[in-house]
Amino acid sequence: RQIPPAIMTYGEESGGSSTLPGGNIVAPARRRRCAHPRPSRQWAEMEREALARLILDQLPRFRSRLYLADAEALAQLLRRSPMAEVMSGDYAWSLCFEPAFVASLCWEGFLPICSELGGNGAPGLFVLMPKLHTHRCVLEPSAMHIPRKVRKRASAYRLTVGQAFEAVVDGCAAQHRPSWLFPPLRAALSALSAPSSLRGVGGATPCFVTFELWTRPPDGCTEPAQLVAGDLGCVVGRSYTSFSGFHTASGSGSVQLALTGALLQRAGFGWWDLGQEHGYKSGLGAAAVPRSQFLRTFRRLRAERNRLAEVVGPGGDASEASALPPRDASAEAAAAAAAADGKAP
Repeated sequence: RQIPPAIMTYGEESGGSSTLPGGNIVAPARRRRCAHPRPSRQWAEMEREALARLILDQLPRFRSRLYLADAEALAQLLRRSPMAEVMSGDYAWSLCFEPAFVASLCWEGFLPICSELGGNGAPGLFVLMPKLHTHRCVLEPSAMHIPRKVRKRASAYRLTVGQAFEAVVDGCAAQHRPSWLFPPLRAALSALSAPSSLRGVGGATPCFVTFELWTRPPDGCTEPAQLVAGDLGCVVGRSYTSFSGFHTASGSGSVQLALTGALLQRAGFGWWDLGQEHGYKSGLGAAAVPRSQFLRTFRRLRAERNRLAEVVGPGGDASEASALPPRDASAEAAAAAAAADGKAP
């Protein structure tokens, strides 16, 4: 099967599964040198297009998914058709991990995740699996439901932004196994991460940030603060997309979510994109929206500026900016009702 150099798609997506695609693939006897080396020598000697053909030959399910060679291929595609019309299932796929391409995917609303296909003694064949859900779970920060017990626990912690990027990524990879944070994608996310000063985070350029939750040692205690929870995500204008999170102490994950939501509200974010639907997200007040509706709102928000760098203090300290708002029983009841009805904020 001949593969065009830029864009290819085969048939229609069947089923639109939300599970991470996996599988094994066997390398051929003869290989050619690849201009963009893969992490494993077994695959590094193949050209990207030849490797794509091999994947299609041995893993038929990839034939029904949109293939994107790089950022230019994505741009060509969007000049012809809206993304909502092109995507039939949740996943596209690519062999390109260049930071500019990953940034382009985030600009279009994708969640770039990574899968390892190599098997039979030849691991290290990593494939980028950009995901654009048929339904996306979103939350308006001001409508977030914060339980009383979370409010009581919050005073024992403080929130920072962009001060422990690698530690948060490590925490996410350790807690969620099998993890999709494989080395080539981690390298791209690191290259796109915001500086600790958060300079440039307010604009429309996609950048990755981490929200870190630390213990707050009592007065007079000499023990250093401990990182107990974190969130990894992408900021694009007034939209924040959460990619993954972790926690190591009981209840710390809920506190991190609450403080992050309060910070996003003060920083002027229009919504918090939480990705795939999940029960705990509905409990926060989030609701699922169809892909077409998600993309319309996302494109508006991505062009508007946020105030994250302005409200966060020196050293990424977000203690004041993430202070929880006074409890509003009526607002929380309305958010819970909206979540139960499946209405978008």
